Amino acid sequence: MNASCSCFILIQCFLQDSLRNLSSADSQRSLLQTFAARYHHPCDPFVISICRLSSGTATNITPYSVELQGTVRSFNSELRASFPEQLERLCRSTAQAFGGDCDVTYEFSYPAIVVTPECYRDGYNALCENLGEEHVDSTKQPTMGAEDFGYFAQLFPCAQIRIGTQYEEPRSALPLHNPNILFSEESIYWGVRAGVSLALGLA
Repeated sequence: MNASCSCFILIQCFLQDSLRNLSSADSQRSLLQTFAARYHHPCDPFVISICRLSSGTATNITPYSVELQGTVRSFNSELRASFPEQLERLCRSTAQAFGGDCDVTYEFSYPAIVVTPECYRDGYNALCENLGEEHVDSTKQPTMGAEDFGYFAQLFPCAQIRIGTQYEEPRSALPLHNPNILFSEESIYWGVRAGVSLALGLA
């Protein structure tokens, strides 16, 4: 299972008192993390990541606006649908408490991938038969990563595989989006074999 992903941009403006801008933005960043951890059931994963904060043009000028950008990830479609309103209410009230205001832009991105049990079973068996069971990890641990494949999963039965890319090179163990990661080219071979195995085994 992969989580859904939504993106948001929060722009807050303080036209009269720029000194409060960064304080308000920092309060919003902290409050969003608390909101995810304390206002939702801990057994229902919900992750808010503030991945970009942009403000100011010079070291000696207090900025008149701050822009925060981030993502929201969840497996729960109802929670996902309700969050934009919660986000705007939370951020706008925080900005107003500092004497300003904010605009929130929210975009629903990839939906969650929910694996079809029959597809998982048949795919696993096909891979074990053709690659050897020692080369197939049947872990069922969900991940908060998002995939555009989720759109297909809403329409058709599905299962998802991942191709291992880690080898003795330490850089191969870095996170996926790290610019220094180094993939094993042998993974291409295993990826092709896996694809052919699924094509033949599920035909």
